[in-house]
Amino acid sequence: MTAVYILLGIAALFCLILFAPVTFNFYYRGQPRLTVRMWGIPLHLLPQKEKKQKKKKPKKREKEQEKKTSSFLKSLSDSFREDGLGATLHWLGRLAGLLKTAAGRMLRAVTVRHLHLELRVPGEDAAATAVHYGQVCAVAYPALTLLYAGMRIKDHTVRIGPDFAGEGGAVLIAVRGHVAVWRLLGAAIGFLCGFLRMYIKDKQKERTDTDGRKQ
Repeated sequence: MTAVYILLGIAALFCLILFAPVTFNFYYRGQPRLTVRMWGIPLHLLPQKEKKQKKKKPKKREKEQEKKTSSFLKSLSDSFREDGLGATLHWLGRLAGLLKTAAGRMLRAVTVRHLHLELRVPGEDAAATAVHYGQVCAVAYPALTLLYAGMRIKDHTVRIGPDFAGEGGAVLIAVRGHVAVWRLLGAAIGFLCGFLRMYIKDKQKERTDTDGRKQ
């Protein structure tokens, strides 16, 4: 009976985390500030407190990370030699497709209640300011269009203008919203399942090709 209570307690804790109301408030004006609230408990993630840097020997985790990176690059170079450039690029393209799908699902897990963006584009003179303003608009507005299409944004205010007064430009970003934790978890599980399916199919195909060559 005790084991049942323990399992029920774990399940209840998992549900509390999975369906927890998570809200966030991001503000940037010279310095980023990010506050996340979970069940009303605030977590100030930005700005982080500066820590005194001490000279230490490389940590084991850093060494392990370097080994993992070098092994990944080695396996990638081996795949270039064994499978050829076309097959490797095809595999990377499939992986990029999985990442794109997972990123889209993660964005849909975020609901922005209000987005406020103010940007004044500076320049050395009026002509340079106009040129910079056109360049910024050519990048900013298409990016915002993609953001609106992929994320739930209920209210937004965007003001982008040239700074002909020569005040040095300014950037103001304020974002408030909430996150569906269960959607994020679903996106992560979906990516993992897709990657495993791709890996298993590749291994099966590799075994089939090897058996065919032996025969």
